[in-house]
Amino acid sequence: DRYQRRVHGIANLILPILSDYVVETGASAVDVILFIREIIEKQPSLREEVLTKLLSLLSTISSHRVLRITLWIFGVHTKTQEEVYKTLHALKQAIGPFPLIPVEKATVHSNAKGDGDADDLNDSDTTNTNTSSDAVRTSGIAVRADGTYVTTLENAPSTVSAESNELPFRTLLLTGDFFLAAVLANCLTKLLLRLYELPDVPQHEKKRIKIEIAEILEELLRMGAASCPTIDDDSQERICLCQQILSNPVSPISQQLLNESNAAFIDLVKETAEKTNEENEKKMFVPVDTTLTFSQLTKGKGKLLDDDGGVEDVQLATSNQSLNSKSDFVSRLSRVMQLTGFSDPVYAEATVTVHQFDILLDLLLVNQCGETMQNLTVELATMGDLKLCERPQNYTLSPKEQINIKANIKVSSTETGVIFGNIVYDLSSSCNERNCVILNDIHIDIMDYISPAHCPATQFRSMWAEFEWENKVAVNTDIKQLREYLDHIMKNTNMKCLTSASSLDGDCDFLSANLYAKSSFAEDALANISIERQPDGKLEGFVRIRSKTQGIALSLGDKITMKQKG
Repeated sequence: DRYQRRVHGIANLILPILSDYVVETGASAVDVILFIREIIEKQPSLREEVLTKLLSLLSTISSHRVLRITLWIFGVHTKTQEEVYKTLHALKQAIGPFPLIPVEKATVHSNAKGDGDADDLNDSDTTNTNTSSDAVRTSGIAVRADGTYVTTLENAPSTVSAESNELPFRTLLLTGDFFLAAVLANCLTKLLLRLYELPDVPQHEKKRIKIEIAEILEELLRMGAASCPTIDDDSQERICLCQQILSNPVSPISQQLLNESNAAFIDLVKETAEKTNEENEKKMFVPVDTTLTFSQLTKGKGKLLDDDGGVEDVQLATSNQSLNSKSDFVSRLSRVMQLTGFSDPVYAEATVTVHQFDILLDLLLVNQCGETMQNLTVELATMGDLKLCERPQNYTLSPKEQINIKANIKVSSTETGVIFGNIVYDLSSSCNERNCVILNDIHIDIMDYISPAHCPATQFRSMWAEFEWENKVAVNTDIKQLREYLDHIMKNTNMKCLTSASSLDGDCDFLSANLYAKSSFAEDALANISIERQPDGKLEGFVRIRSKTQGIALSLGDKITMKQKG
């Protein structure tokens, strides 16, 4: 309770100051309105104060995104009859007088659209049509040079156009922001539904507000039909749906429109809070009495690395830790690969240890024949962005003797690579002929260098548009459940799902999710899964992979193709 009172007091102080920034056009205005939306949900006692402030600033907000979020706040948090009236009045003032588009312009535009292929639409008619949208024509009498009288038409400024220039909300609607028009229709419909929930409102008041809102929705559709380009299908469908809800405000779909959007936002706030708590728990806290080192205060160049902090920084910068966290005996056995057969003259196996920037091969060679092997050499070669760091050496193995050889291979990028080669040696009974044993290939998995990571949705979209390498993999799996397939891909690609869990809940035959991972070389890997469940239960769709380098896109695509069967 003490913490809640403290937060409430701080919010009371900063909200009036922050609210003044919503009238700006930069990114700060969007951040402020998003913060206000979250504060109202967490602190319901501030609802009335915030609504009053936003209503007073509504006519001066010029950012379309800020207006959309503000309309959502009005539709969700307007609770009383008086608040409904005030909100409706503020919206009508922000939009301005009707009609939004003069009837002359709408008529001329519809005629021009219907007779677009006719030959009788000459240039003078087009000029008259364009000027009628912004001006009112007035007549007058003029005298020609020959003394005759003619009637002239002059363009006088239109009152509607002047008012539209002064109202940012109206300007956005007239310039073709039909998404904002759909959000406005949604907000107005919620206000009416909230009014129908209140028991003390007379029926004639409900009908009056219903007629006003219906007229506004009809005007939005008329404006969309008369605009060039015309309104998009999604926005038109949303406004028409709001009209259907107005015809029956007590239907079940009305309650879903009124309550489900706020419930989805509450789930989003809870999910964000849980992620923040998890990140805070992962942070390392410095214990009490720990020495704090200020490198700027040290004297002498050699003194900089004498303290513990400097040594730790150098060790961290030059470290090349193994990506396999477990180094026990059982983990080592799981990384052993057999390179030759048991019946070959030389038995060879390798323990593969993948570090952050290189690969260490610990080779075990056993002489299985009864003669001494001379000039035994392990000749290795690589394919991909792998490079051998040292030249092979010659060894001599007595019968049944074994030897351990270590080979270091440098990795320069995240890409699936292959290590292959052979073992050559001399025998006294081979009459100066070199003997050769072919080794099995060692495939370096790209998953050893990729780890799950998180990035904001805006950054994901920016990288998705920027990266040029794309690999499109068709879904071909025996898995029947959408979420099960998503979990299977995440497990086999070491990628993290950026789509919120609340968006993936529910029973649906469609699923779309974004995945993200980062390599040890700071390379980004993006993926989008779009799948659909057919009537026969089979999954169809595509997995699209994008990256800045070709190697990651191709390697992840091959990995998904190989593992997606389930």
